[in-house]
Amino acid sequence: MLCNFLVVRNGSGQVIGIVAAYQADFRNGHAYIAQYIFPDFHGVAWPLESMVIFIDYLFLVFPFRKLYGATIQNSANRFETAFGEVWIEEGRLTEHEYVNGAYVDLITVSVTRERWARHRATLEESRLLAAVEGKRPGALAMDGDKNLLRDA
Repeated sequence: MLCNFLVVRNGSGQVIGIVAAYQADFRNGHAYIAQYIFPDFHGVAWPLESMVIFIDYLFLVFPFRKLYGATIQNSANRFETAFGEVWIEEGRLTEHEYVNGAYVDLITVSVTRERWARHRATLEESRLLAAVEGKRPGALAMDGDKNLLRDA
């Protein structure tokens, strides 16, 4: 395990999930990442921002050129708009995982440092537009001393 952080709600301090980086390969410049958000927070957008901050952190602190993730087809359907825009499908193990009475595909995805930088520029532009329109963009901050990601 390279590093992991709890994802917590500001104010209440309620833990809502975890993000982790593992199988770091510094020689070849890549690592694997994972996120688990508790079921009560599925379908809510702001917990997903913890992964954005985590990826920023990994590309800032470590010399990775690429990050990999794995997800089952059912979960991938929830964030399919990110495929092609951010994540590239690198591989698929068909009918690999048994979930709710059926076998589903396991998908390996990746994002490169360059692709992430382009995506982040787009996100920042969206935040600025939201601020101009008077909408509160979601915000999270990393508390490195406590290994926590908090909503601001």
